[in-house]
Amino acid sequence: MTCTNDKLYQSSAFTPRFFVVIYSLLFIIGLPENIVACFYLLYNKANKRLTEVKIYMINLTLADLMFVVFLPVWVDYYNNGRNWRLSDRACGFFGSLFYINTYSTLCFLSLISFSRYLAVSRPLKTAQTKQVVRAVILTAVIWTGTLGASIPILITNSNHTNKRPDNKTSCFENYVNDRWDQV
Repeated sequence: MTCTNDKLYQSSAFTPRFFVVIYSLLFIIGLPENIVACFYLLYNKANKRLTEVKIYMINLTLADLMFVVFLPVWVDYYNNGRNWRLSDRACGFFGSLFYINTYSTLCFLSLISFSRYLAVSRPLKTAQTKQVVRAVILTAVIWTGTLGASIPILITNSNHTNKRPDNKTSCFENYVNDRWDQV
């Protein structure tokens, strides 16, 4: 079966509505929850000591907060039937933020899991290491890596938007017809 240009961008009518509902709920619940979590992690008087896991948790919360803050842009996109109304640069910016969040979140969750694994499997050795220094270095590496990987998206002159046959503009859905012919 050949995918023709007029069928290329068609999706179920359910899909945009689904994203509008899910992203709206994530924004409504996630914004206050992440703000509270951030303040709790930073200003909890009962446990002021900075630990490796606490550093990862703070950065995970900041990454999630960054994602949640920009969800209204994607709600607008899907609410308008996957029609991007902002500039191509804005599409590149918000699309790259989506990827920055995705990869930084995965990295911080992995570090939290690995840190817990070390604490359980090698408790004495783990207690003697400079965990906070390691956490700061790894956190800097993660943010530098994810931000650095998104720079090409931001500085390229290629279009991140695409005019579809239905006269709508998609964002980060640039399907190239040559590649579809190969499938």
